[in-house]
Amino acid sequence: MELVLLLFGLPAALVTIDFIKFVITGKRLYGKELIRFVDVIVVVVLPLFYLIFIDININDCCWDSATFSPDHKLTIYVLVALCVIAYLYSSFKKTITSPIVEILVNSLLLGGIVLNIFIAIQINEFII
Repeated sequence: MELVLLLFGLPAALVTIDFIKFVITGKRLYGKELIRFVDVIVVVVLPLFYLIFIDININDCCWDSATFSPDHKLTIYVLVALCVIAYLYSSFKKTITSPIVEILVNSLLLGGIVLNIFIAIQINEFII
């Protein structure tokens, strides 16, 4: 349990400390490289960790074992992957692209927020 708390809590603590420092002083605490590294960990590694090690593939009527229905896991995984790709694309792009691409990327990002809220409701875990 401590490993999971450290794995999920450390990136959140780093980002929170950096945000508070930025609000107070207007300067970032960490360099851009560390923030990009934490972004990749939070957005790519932690969902993969959850989907591979925590989300069990058994759906028993008497047990809270499966977060998602095994019949519909592929749909959720594709949605999560699209949202992760949209986030990474919007994080690393240098210029604005065509309006259609921007609308698609922003729609995926907003859909990812809604999906995260529904997943948090499903597993009854709100980490604030």
